[in-house]
Amino acid sequence: MSENLNKKIIELESKFSELIKKFNDLKIKNQNLNDEITDKEIDRIIKKHQNKNQNILSESVTESTPIKEEIDSTINEIDNLINNLKK
Repeated sequence: MSENLNKKIIELESKFSELIKKFNDLKIKNQNLNDEITDKEIDRIIKKHQNKNQNILSESVTESTPIKEEIDSTINEIDNLINNLKK
């Protein structure tokens, strides 16, 4: 009976080891996906910012208040993204 018990323990340890390996693999994949998402979010914000800049350049110079608000809004959005990335 002791031999059967030892075999069962070895079998369970092996399965547990496999589960840990799979978990670690999934953890790495998850981190990679999170990094990709972060990169895409940064790209999206940069493109949005570039589009805003193009729109600002095409507007007349006399409309400085809306332009300043647009720039401030973009800066705040970038600051929020940076803060979120730090968390």
